[in-house]
Amino acid sequence: MSATVCVVGGYGEVGRQVCHLLAVRHPDLRILVAGHDPDRAQQVAATLPDSAAVAVEVRDADPLAGVTEPVDAVVVLSGDPGLRLLGSALARGAAVVDASEQVLAVDAVADLVAAAATADPAGSGTVPPVVLPVGWAASAAAVAVAGLLADGTAAEPYDSVEVSALLRHDDRVGPAAAAAWVDLHRSFVVWEEKRRRLARGFAEPRRTAFDAGTFRARRVSSGEQDTLVEAGIAQGVAVRLAYDHAPSALGLAALVGTGAWAFLPRSVRARLLTVDAESGTPHEVRVLARRGEAVRHLVLRDPAGRAHLAAASTVSQVERVLGLGGRVVPPGGLSYPEQAPDAAKDVEAMRQMGVEVVEE
Repeated sequence: MSATVCVVGGYGEVGRQVCHLLAVRHPDLRILVAGHDPDRAQQVAATLPDSAAVAVEVRDADPLAGVTEPVDAVVVLSGDPGLRLLGSALARGAAVVDASEQVLAVDAVADLVAAAATADPAGSGTVPPVVLPVGWAASAAAVAVAGLLADGTAAEPYDSVEVSALLRHDDRVGPAAAAAWVDLHRSFVVWEEKRRRLARGFAEPRRTAFDAGTFRARRVSSGEQDTLVEAGIAQGVAVRLAYDHAPSALGLAALVGTGAWAFLPRSVRARLLTVDAESGTPHEVRVLARRGEAVRHLVLRDPAGRAHLAAASTVSQVERVLGLGGRVVPPGGLSYPEQAPDAAKDVEAMRQMGVEVVEE
């Protein structure tokens, strides 16, 4: 299939890998590397076979106004605080995959998508697909649960799903990903046993065994806490993060627990969470799903690191919205990766891109 994909934030830590994976897997794709810095975009575009750099500023009234060629899909990796980029893409009939990790207030997205359907000049009331991979590593863990553990639409949901990720102290994390977690101290609402309750940010530690050892994993807010429940896969979801570097883990826990973290400037918090390593190092995510007395375990391992895992999951969603590789294209409007009827193909795609996904 010949199509054009505009990757906004395509020169960031995840964006570069999204562009390269798309180019390798689909050489006939036209890739537009986009962002507010055309020079950095050009550096990435120059390494791709059929690509160009374009200037896109997400705070403009119409961010895609400067993109002169038709676009079939827009990938959002830079954040879209005013949802102007989403509106600009919908107005052009382009599908959207927003993996910026900042679209956690999905109600505003749903309202914009509904308004776009109402305003459809053709009167069809339809809009292009908008997929939000808002879970950990662009919903990689949630996709694995949906693809390998969902057991079909008639199955009872799991009583609980626990997702635990191990952050390595030398795994490169860019400033955009770090900025998405500066508010990890804030309390958030979670589902547990069909009920809602308030959970404290970076609290409720639980010792979790990973390949590298056993570490304390603490609870954080992540999109799959709602999306796996909405998809009917689980009645409650917990997401926890652990650090393999004890001083970093204890220091961050102390800052959050004492309340000092909230008083630090956001720029300082982002800087403390940024890892300026030369490359990615192995990233591991463990998933535990309970239904009654039955317990199932999934493990995701990415030797290339957390950013690569997010890129691989994002690429699988681009393939989904474009129908590449025989994928079932989602209906117009808003959906999540774990709602795909062929989520097992997402898992297979991630495996082809070097991610190990196994049930133990």
